Amino acid sequence: MSYNANSGYGRALLDAVSAIVPTFGRIFVVKNATSDTTDPNYQALQEIFGSAPDGVVRFYTSLSAAFDACTTNNNDVILLDSHTSHKVASMLTINKNKVHFIGMDGGSRLNNARTLISNTSTGAATDTSMIKITGSGCTFRNISFKNNWTAAENLYAVSLEAAAYTYFENCTFNNLGSAHLTNANCAPLALVAAEDSEFKNCTMGTNTVKMTASGGQVVLISGATTRSIWTDCLFQVITSQTNYTMLNIAGNGNNDLQLFRRCAFINRINGGATAAVAVKSDATTAGIVVFDTGTFCAGCTDFATAAVGNTGMYIASPVPTAGTSGIAVQPTA
Repeated sequence: MSYNANSGYGRALLDAVSAIVPTFGRIFVVKNATSDTTDPNYQALQEIFGSAPDGVVRFYTSLSAAFDACTTNNNDVILLDSHTSHKVASMLTINKNKVHFIGMDGGSRLNNARTLISNTSTGAATDTSMIKITGSGCTFRNISFKNNWTAAENLYAVSLEAAAYTYFENCTFNNLGSAHLTNANCAPLALVAAEDSEFKNCTMGTNTVKMTASGGQVVLISGATTRSIWTDCLFQVITSQTNYTMLNIAGNGNNDLQLFRRCAFINRINGGATAAVAVKSDATTAGIVVFDTGTFCAGCTDFATAAVGNTGMYIASPVPTAGTSGIAVQPTA
């Protein structure tokens, strides 16, 4: 039995895929050749997404190979099958513009998207991040980034470094390597001089692997990161340290705007420590950080304090001048 891209199931599949891809770019499909070859749709996808008339291969068995095939600014799309993890052997730098990554797992999960990108071996000194984004206009949907490298130089699962207009929806970010738990410089997600980033329905951090680093963070914003918008996102951690924070805006990490809409900051104190603050903003930060009325935190003594750092911070809640505004408390009756 063979599959035809122009009729029957092949035509229906192509139409369905095109409907979820809001671009004119080419479509590339990635399946795991080690574990997925017995899947019923492996052969079908291999035939339907075979070589195009221009000779470009559309079916790949590695994420890095599919990305290599993309053309910058062409709005090419990479569709990742959700059966087995897509491994990177070294830091994958997304240095092309307008490349779009979509996890084909059914989508719309706030917590633990199951199209998985992870890594092999222990990492090297050059692997500062599992995924490093420097291109402009790239998007990511329905993907879980789980970084397992243990090299001391590896700090982030995903870092946006001078990237612009990056969009994430229904994605999760985790550092799970043993070195990440004890290194205060690590963060599952880092924005370094990133411009106009957007996060929607995303989860940063985990509440199942305990962070033991003193002074660590879940998300690090640094280097004049401008105009980030976070909507319906979850920041979470379980930590042994009272000075661990879920959001650290450090050293000129914002010279314009960071906007948080209906976000939750939750520190799991069952088995961990109550954090002093959920958010801290360095005294050298210039700009404004706004948390709307739908934002709250739990498992922390304060949302933010002047002693730890709250420069430029505004909390739109019933008592906006109180350091404890937005804190969720346990009912007493």
